[in-house]
Amino acid sequence: MCIRDRYKVVGVKIEVRTPSGSYVHETALMEGDDISGVFHTLAINLPDLPPEAAKTLQKAADNAYKAAKSPDEMSTLRWYTRSVINKFLTAQTDYEGKLEKGLKVSAGRTDTERCVVVTVKRRDAQSPLMTSVDLLQPFNQIHRGSEDAVKAFNLMSGLYMSVLEGAALPGDKYSFMDIWAQCPQGTKVYMSTRDDRSNDIEYMKQQGYPEFLIERIEDSDKVFFMPNQPANINGQNRWAWLEIDPETFETISVLDTGEHGGAAEYFIENLSPNGEDYREFTVGAFIGIDVSVWSVASFTLELEDPEQIMEAAKAATYKICEILDGIMNNVGYAKGEVELGKVKLKLGTHEYDYMAKYFEAVKGGNPKADLGQNIINFKQGFQAGAAYYFKEMEKSMDKDDD
Repeated sequence: MCIRDRYKVVGVKIEVRTPSGSYVHETALMEGDDISGVFHTLAINLPDLPPEAAKTLQKAADNAYKAAKSPDEMSTLRWYTRSVINKFLTAQTDYEGKLEKGLKVSAGRTDTERCVVVTVKRRDAQSPLMTSVDLLQPFNQIHRGSEDAVKAFNLMSGLYMSVLEGAALPGDKYSFMDIWAQCPQGTKVYMSTRDDRSNDIEYMKQQGYPEFLIERIEDSDKVFFMPNQPANINGQNRWAWLEIDPETFETISVLDTGEHGGAAEYFIENLSPNGEDYREFTVGAFIGIDVSVWSVASFTLELEDPEQIMEAAKAATYKICEILDGIMNNVGYAKGEVELGKVKLKLGTHEYDYMAKYFEAVKGGNPKADLGQNIINFKQGFQAGAAYYFKEMEKSMDKDDD
């Protein structure tokens, strides 16, 4: 009797220990899943990939891609997952370079390693190929810059990454903003801080928040922004929320799988070539991995529209500012909830629902006495960082135009 017949595998846990910290990725197997249908690519201590280096990599990858003859299953999956990582890396490097210049900061990962996991799952030949990105440690280090500039860098870099995670994937993809955009009408976003976590947890239980989300905030000092209803994505209820460090303002989205990232799925047959070009591979549960995967696995490092991702990150900033204003000005929402509203952020639609073209820090207001100093400081810090970003980046763009 083989070991698989004696034991039931319920998931995969990857723990990464580096000099700067420990990070954990977990993949849970649902009913009907098999461990042979899971493929991971783990990337640790990835360097930046600036434009010139990206061009060199793209040229080398194109040559290797053209020279490849009948790649096997593992080669196809490796090529595919690495193309996702490199696409993310190229866009992140480019955006953070613009932030560094525009915000007048000095950034660089000197002793904090970047760590990313890409997971591919497939149940059988009739199931879609599921791909997800987990940014275990994506944050840059700031070595020089004003307090507002550092806040602005961490805020906007985090929001950009949180949208980029989905955009770097092929197929029917989604980031946290896409999930928020598909929440039912009337969905509200609730902010929870470290000030009064026990009361927040009790309130969330009464409102029917999922247990995994309640458990996540119990021992956390971060600020959470959470919709009070899930979105229906491909027939499944999906949750996504934002976590913000109130001290550093590092920002990241989290999916209900626990992954810091985005996800995508597509059906192989929808992309498969016809006739003699069709070729099917078989490896465990990856039945049907074929040249349609290979065709989207080339290292195409350019995103569909980087400006749309930037605009979506800005839109997330406006929405959080609106939530903070609703809380601090006591506009009548229970527990600081503010309605999500019409957030049209699906990449490729060019539909964005902003508060305004440019954000201006809101001054004054009438915060409730029982909100606590931490919430007030968080709001002021967030708005100061956001205002600094829009002001300085606008100046930078004007100079580039000249």
